[in-house]
Amino acid sequence: EMSSTNRAFQPVSTTGSSNTAKNVHQILVEGCGIPEVNGTYTLQPDKKKLGKPTYGKAGTWNGAPMKFEIFVGGVGTKTCCWYISAPGISAPNNTFYWTKREKRDDMSSRELPPQSASQWKTHIAGKLPVPKLKWGTMRYR
Repeated sequence: EMSSTNRAFQPVSTTGSSNTAKNVHQILVEGCGIPEVNGTYTLQPDKKKLGKPTYGKAGTWNGAPMKFEIFVGGVGTKTCCWYISAPGISAPNNTFYWTKREKRDDMSSRELPPQSASQWKTHIAGKLPVPKLKWGTMRYR
């Protein structure tokens, strides 16, 4: 029987051009060295940065409620990268992981953060191992 309250993380196919924020509503972060960063992040439709989707999750940090986010940030005016960060912590100690900087034009064809751990590196607040990401959607079951 379908229950609308029981929502499960459902991985999406990683091939094809259909992988945009329209069908990737959640991102599962797993295996990283900061346990609080692991977990399921949900699309925040009203919160694009540099034209890319932002994903967030509620969690805790040092015993206090904290929001964690996956988003694109500019590095200078011509390059950008993905970050996993907790904006509520004072900078620069709020950024855990990031991807290699790339030209904004090169990223324009891709809307989602990379899934492979090989694409992520530790930032100031991060610890090894780096995370793996899984793109997913919510399915009612």
